[in-house]
Amino acid sequence: DIIIFDFRSLYPTIISSHNISPSMLNCNCCESEKVPLEGTDYRFCKNKKGFLAGVIDDLIKRRMRIKEMMKRSKNDLLDARQNNLKVLSNAFYGYFGFFNARWYSLECARSITAYGRYYIHKVIDSAIEQGFKVIYSDTDSIFMVLDGKTKKQAKEFADSINPKLPGIMELEYEGCYPAGLFVSAKAGAYGAKKKYALLDNSGELYIKGFETIRRNWSIIAKEVQREVLNIVLKEDNPDKALRYVRGMVDDLRKNKIDVSKVIIKTQLKKEIESYDSIGPHVAIAKRLRNQGQDVAVGMIIEFVVTEGKG
Repeated sequence: DIIIFDFRSLYPTIISSHNISPSMLNCNCCESEKVPLEGTDYRFCKNKKGFLAGVIDDLIKRRMRIKEMMKRSKNDLLDARQNNLKVLSNAFYGYFGFFNARWYSLECARSITAYGRYYIHKVIDSAIEQGFKVIYSDTDSIFMVLDGKTKKQAKEFADSINPKLPGIMELEYEGCYPAGLFVSAKAGAYGAKKKYALLDNSGELYIKGFETIRRNWSIIAKEVQREVLNIVLKEDNPDKALRYVRGMVDDLRKNKIDVSKVIIKTQLKKEIESYDSIGPHVAIAKRLRNQGQDVAVGMIIEFVVTEGKG
């Protein structure tokens, strides 16, 4: 019984709601609140709207209108429009932090992340105060276990948070999942960031950060990982999952798996000479070029790992 809430367009709505714009930084016309960032004295004007804050406000509101239209009629063009507006809005934070940008402002970029941390911690603290068990959180999401409470109470929790948020910031109820699996971080007693699998009420898996959704893993690795997640989350049977994995490893060692399933595909992202460390795909690209084949940046290199010496 995992309940998920997330902030709708967290960084864009922070920029709009707190008027984060380079020309509004530390103005002389008002005494606005300080950004919750230790060791700084950043403030943003509350009397007049900044240029970039105004632009992003317009993008967010346009997207909200389009999404309302989509509720009345399914339309691929509308979906493309709302997605484009989302991409544009989400680019603002990175743009502020890019030193070659026309409106580069490290103060703005730091303020955005500071407010993001501030609000997610406020939600976590409020959830704990109201008796919910928080099991995971990242940049803009919070995961809680109902632990005896109801979905209605969980939604009421979000309703109690939203009136306290400034401007167009909003905490949304994302959904309820019967089961979930979170991966431990390599160091420490915490979960790895954005690496989990959730089972929804219709039996579908929602996978975040696992290799099963990445291109540079073989088909067999993806299939095995997805099946393990299915066995653990749907059947709650880790012993069966372990037996399944051991069986697949045995089949691999006996060459019972079709070669098409063990191909690994990796993109050559830069010129061969630009690589400091030579990975398998780079070594193969060199071999292909020495054989007289055309090798270019962007091409997909396919290879198989076989048994060898050592």
